[in-house]
Amino acid sequence: MMSRYLHCSKVFACLLFAAPSHAIEIWHSNTVWANQGMCSATFTLDSGMESVGSLEIGFDLVDAKNNLVAHDTLQVEPFGDSDATRYQTAFAEGEHYCESNLTLRLTSLALVNGKTKQPLPLSLLTPRPFIPFPIINPQADH
Repeated sequence: MMSRYLHCSKVFACLLFAAPSHAIEIWHSNTVWANQGMCSATFTLDSGMESVGSLEIGFDLVDAKNNLVAHDTLQVEPFGDSDATRYQTAFAEGEHYCESNLTLRLTSLALVNGKTKQPLPLSLLTPRPFIPFPIINPQADH
């Protein structure tokens, strides 16, 4: 009985360290044209300096009329175990990312360990709006 208790405690402790205990911020930080009618959308995640294991984030891409454009996933490598790895970047690519006025609707979140996926609550992800800085070059402006 004691060894079963210790085994369960070890498994629980592993899950606590692998899965984030607070919300991870996520935002769309850039989209670039990648040739041949394809675009690449960049998403940035902030761990808040808490170690986060590999994640799979499922989402629907919807247009301004709330029509489903695509269903996709982000594969996120482990991050957050130090100041240097606080942020992680994930990419989604395809022709539909070239469209304007798209909304990403989160549908699933899982901690990935090899071929095993442990579902996590979507409440662990906090969307953050991204507002880019205006860039002014006084020598180029007339």
